[in-house]
Amino acid sequence: MRPESEAELAEAVAGAAGPLEIRGGGSRAGLGHGVNGEVLETG
Repeated sequence: MRPESEAELAEAVAGAAGPLEIRGGGSRAGLGHGVNGEVLETG
């Protein structure tokens, strides 16, 4: 999912049934702890 506005982002986060993997430009992919969840694109 890729929200187009702050309101859509808030709705997506509030309505999430489980964990979200928040993904921006992908420059830090592989760093930190992996998340098994629905991808939320921000970048």
